[in-house]
Amino acid sequence: MQIKYSPLLSTGKIWKVFACILVGIVLFIIFEGPANIIIVFKSLHRPMAERVYTRYDPQLGWVNIPNTFIKNMYGEGQYLKINSQGFRSNKDFAISIPKDKIRIICSGDSFTFGYGVDNDHAWCQYLSSIDQRLETINMGQGGYGIDQMYLWYLRDGDKFEHNIHIFALITSDFTRFRKNLRGYGKPVLRLQNNLLVADNVPVPMRSFYVPWLTENVQYLNKLKSARFLSWIYNKLVFNKSTLSVPDTRSFDCTITLRVFEDLLRMNNLKHSKLVIIYLPLKLDLQSDKSLKLRTFLRSELLKRGIPFIDLVDDFKKLPSLEARDMFLGGGKYPYSAGHYSAKGNEYVANLLYRQLLPFLDFESIKSQ
Repeated sequence: MQIKYSPLLSTGKIWKVFACILVGIVLFIIFEGPANIIIVFKSLHRPMAERVYTRYDPQLGWVNIPNTFIKNMYGEGQYLKINSQGFRSNKDFAISIPKDKIRIICSGDSFTFGYGVDNDHAWCQYLSSIDQRLETINMGQGGYGIDQMYLWYLRDGDKFEHNIHIFALITSDFTRFRKNLRGYGKPVLRLQNNLLVADNVPVPMRSFYVPWLTENVQYLNKLKSARFLSWIYNKLVFNKSTLSVPDTRSFDCTITLRVFEDLLRMNNLKHSKLVIIYLPLKLDLQSDKSLKLRTFLRSELLKRGIPFIDLVDDFKKLPSLEARDMFLGGGKYPYSAGHYSAKGNEYVANLLYRQLLPFLDFESIKSQ
C-alpha cells in the first residue's frame, strides 16, 4: 500500500497565513506610529515660568526683566514684582546700607526666588518680616546653578553693601555645572591659573528664540522619525565618532570650592559674613542620597571658616503630614511641584533666623 502524505497547509492556505501576517505587520506599523506620537505629545508642556519674567542675558544666560509686575503669576493673588534693578522685590535698594538696618543678600535658585508664591512669601523676604531691622535682597533665579549664582553676585550683587551673604543651595545646583537648563544656553566656569573663568560667553542666543521648542526637543527626539532623521544627519553630515568629549565631573568639586573661596574673599573685603545654606528637597526627606554631599560640604567649609547651615534634619523632624504641607503639590507651570509652599518658606525663614542670630550685629545699629 502506498501511503500519501498530504501537506499541512495547501498553497492557498499558506498565502492566507502570509497575508494575515502581512496585514498584522502593516496594522502594527500604522498603530505604532500614532501611538508613539500620542505618547510623545502628551509629554509636551508649555514653556517654564521663567520665560514669562526673564530675558536673554549674554553673560548669565537669563535674568529678570526689570520693572515687571504680574498680578496672578502663580495663581489668583500670587503676584510677582521685579524692581528696576532686576531683583524680586517691591522696592529698589540703595548701594549703602540704611542706618537702621542689617542687610542680607540671598543668592540661590528658584527655591530662593520663591517659585510658586508671591513676593511677600519667599523665605528671603520673610526674614525681614520676622525682624524689621533686617533688609533683604532676593538674588534667587529659577534654574541657576552655583556658577550662575556666583557670576550674578559678582556682576550685580557685590556692589551693594551688605552684612550677611546667604548662598543657598539644593542638590540640583551642583549638577547644573555640567548641563544647561532644559536646553537653554548658560556660561560654564573653569579654572585657569587657579582663577575662575567663564566660558561659553556670550551665551548662545538661539535656544531663546522658540522657548516651547527648546524645552520640548527632548520629547520630540523620542519620535522615531526624528531619531531616523538625526541618524541620517549624523551619518552624512556630522560624524560623532570623531568627537572627544572630556568628562568634567572630576572638576566640579574643585570649581565649587574655588567659588566658595572667592565668595569668602569678596565678602571679607566688604566686612560681610558669608553663610552657605543647604535647602532640603522632598527627596532629601525620603532618602539619604544627599548625605555624602552635605557631609563633604560641612567638612570643606569648616576648613575654610565658612559657616554651613543644613536644614535637612529640621525638616525630617516634622510629622509626615506637616512636612508634606511644606511643599507645593503642583501649580500653574511645569516643575512647580516640590517647591516650597508659603508655609514651607515661612518655616525656612524661621529656622534661618534663629541660626543667623550669632552673625547679626544689632549693636552696630545702635551705635550708628
